[in-house]
Amino acid sequence: MNAVVGLQIRDLGHSYGASRVFDRLDLDIEPGSFVSFLGASGTGKSTLLRLISKLEKPVRGQISPVGQRADHAPPTIRVMFQEDRLLPWRTALQNVQLGLNGREQDALTLMKAVGLQGKETLWPSQLSGGQRQRVALARALIQHPDWLMLDEPFGALDALTRVTAQQLLERLWLEKPCTVMLVTHDVEEALVLSDRVIVIGDGGVLQDIRIDLPRPRHRGDAHLAKMKESLLESLIH
Repeated sequence: MNAVVGLQIRDLGHSYGASRVFDRLDLDIEPGSFVSFLGASGTGKSTLLRLISKLEKPVRGQISPVGQRADHAPPTIRVMFQEDRLLPWRTALQNVQLGLNGREQDALTLMKAVGLQGKETLWPSQLSGGQRQRVALARALIQHPDWLMLDEPFGALDALTRVTAQQLLERLWLEKPCTVMLVTHDVEEALVLSDRVIVIGDGGVLQDIRIDLPRPRHRGDAHLAKMKESLLESLIH
């Protein structure tokens, strides 16, 4: 198994025309950690994920791996979006296998792990929204990525399905650790899942909060509720 890889961001600057997004952003993300990014809309949370995942090139600065894979290859990166982005002409299993050479058994095992055993031959149109997101999660995880980027992946789900998806993600991450970066507007989701919550705004990091609570975390926990109230208050102001 490859060693878990973190990342280091130094002097990151990015803009769209005259609109500045980041200005000399420095950030360290530990190998195997689960980090959530919060902030108002338009502050650059999703842009940061796109820069890290190389979907966009920064205007200035460096994003470097911390640690090294056993095979010395660059970190593998997978991105999961709010839209499931499944190919409608491929079955659920075929979507999970996308880009693989064989490894059907691995895909079947992961389909079972995400609770979709027996749904392998269904088309995306035959699946619920929550089931499609679980297929998308399986597709992202089957390559055992070093960096898993999650851009509001559960934002469109109903409350109960969202909690179930969060628990599934946490269980799979604990079983096979990788470095996870989650963009979310849900403060409770960030606190329940993350080792750190980073608030982005004004071109940089406004807050960097460590969540030192045992897992699994209970939403009714008094300490968690107090942290949620404090974080919401700071975000509002």
